[in-house]
Amino acid sequence: MSQQDLQATWFKDNPNYKVEFSAEKCTAACLKNERRALAVQSRSITGVKPGETFKVSFLARGTVNNLEFFPQSNGKNCSDQQGLFRVFDDWNRYEATFTIPEDCKTFSCVIYAWNQEGFFEIREFSIRPSTAETDNQAAGLDTQKITINGTSDKVLYEPGEQMKFLIEPDFGGQSVPSETYSVKWQRIGEDGKRATGKEPFAPGKPVVITSSLDTPGFVRIVAYLADGKGRIVQKKNQAGRPEDICFIGGAGVQPEKLQPAVEEPADFDAFWAKQKAKLAAIPVKYKMDQVGSSKNVDIYAVSVDCAGPRPVTGYLTVPVGAKEKSLPAYVSYHGYGTNIQVPPKDGPGNRLRFEVNAHGYELGKDKACYDDFFAKIKSNGAIYAFDPKQNSDPETAYFNGMALRVMRLLEFIKQLPQWNGKVLSASGASQGGLQTIWAAALDPDVTDAVSIITWCCDLAGPARGRPEGWRPAYVPALNYYDAVFHARRVKCPVDIARAGLGDDICPPSGLAILYNNLGSAKKKISWVQGSTHGFVPEKAQSFLVEQK
Repeated sequence: MSQQDLQATWFKDNPNYKVEFSAEKCTAACLKNERRALAVQSRSITGVKPGETFKVSFLARGTVNNLEFFPQSNGKNCSDQQGLFRVFDDWNRYEATFTIPEDCKTFSCVIYAWNQEGFFEIREFSIRPSTAETDNQAAGLDTQKITINGTSDKVLYEPGEQMKFLIEPDFGGQSVPSETYSVKWQRIGEDGKRATGKEPFAPGKPVVITSSLDTPGFVRIVAYLADGKGRIVQKKNQAGRPEDICFIGGAGVQPEKLQPAVEEPADFDAFWAKQKAKLAAIPVKYKMDQVGSSKNVDIYAVSVDCAGPRPVTGYLTVPVGAKEKSLPAYVSYHGYGTNIQVPPKDGPGNRLRFEVNAHGYELGKDKACYDDFFAKIKSNGAIYAFDPKQNSDPETAYFNGMALRVMRLLEFIKQLPQWNGKVLSASGASQGGLQTIWAAALDPDVTDAVSIITWCCDLAGPARGRPEGWRPAYVPALNYYDAVFHARRVKCPVDIARAGLGDDICPPSGLAILYNNLGSAKKKISWVQGSTHGFVPEKAQSFLVEQK
């Protein structure tokens, strides 16, 4: 099967994304599901046999950040064979190898762009049997040992000042073949400008990429290792899926001058006073069932009555033999997802620790129960918190019940006889970082907060040309939950312990605004070069900005 000119364009203002292209053997699929998506899909591929290995190859370019390739067997994605490809403005070749599942009756291929604005084009799409010859990428090398290291001379610049990035592939002690390798790079700035380049690589000599920005904001640099045929070299990630060997980082210009894209709601405080009144109408009644113990702690499954659709649920560890008013309390909030919480096996022997799940589901149930629960919290087919209709009213938004549980948890902790009445710490990453900011803003008894790669900062930012990130589509009602507006109410010390300069889920500009808006006398943020949302380089550069 081959395809000479396959094109798909994302129409930003149309929720159904009309997709058109000319192709003899491919069809466009416009998917309306829980994430905004654009896809092209092949017709059913014939002549394949279960167990056979094939290679797909295509040229692509576009303004979306990345494409995901999924082979489909019997109409379902073979997720274990997913490929993720970064996209450039110019044409580049991408390849993926997959094996036909043993139970396969029908087979096709899908290429997605998830939750992104822009367009992509594909041409010269082909599928052929995989052989040693077709698989000869980075011949003689173990690609699992290869990395790309990136550094910058600093991370914060003045307008117009030259930014300097040093990019150096590391072959993990392997001898570099005589074949010519190169570093392909892409620059995307909040000034709306894009640039791409390709530089030859010689061992021991870093590739230098320079850029600049004339106004406050951030620049994003993505650099890849390409072989002599121009193919981006890949290796398998922890899930066993191929991913590009690349550096993703950036730098900022006067981030201290960045402010939210829109004004906060005039009734912001009145709205939260109303939510607290709803909560106050429900007594703090709770159940604590001991589900285990260790030499250090007793472990409890906890459920606390709450306003909203569900109670607070989670696991509490209490040091064995703890006396009244003897212990500080630490609460931990979860990131986005539908993972099933299980009891810890141990806990700290010097403090109360409560790990709360974001949803308030009943603990200790079987998988079928949780599958049913997570299916039911979808709204209009969208994954939780992502339905614009549900989010159009701040009292029906999924975040409403989550925020009520954040506050009720703190009320519960403060009622425990072992709490010392002095230290009440909150922490979390991503969605957990968002909940941490809510906690510190809505309960003045929180004494310190650690919010890592905080989610949902400056949700209206794309209107100012800032990155969209992976988060709910902006509607004004979400301003009541935006971390940057809550930040103004935070008075305790806050540590934004990691802000990834390559993070495309929680973009740097939003985290800079969060830091700027914090009402804390003591606050700090650690900018980490080359860090994406879920990845930190082994020897990452970290730049600390601190107000003491």
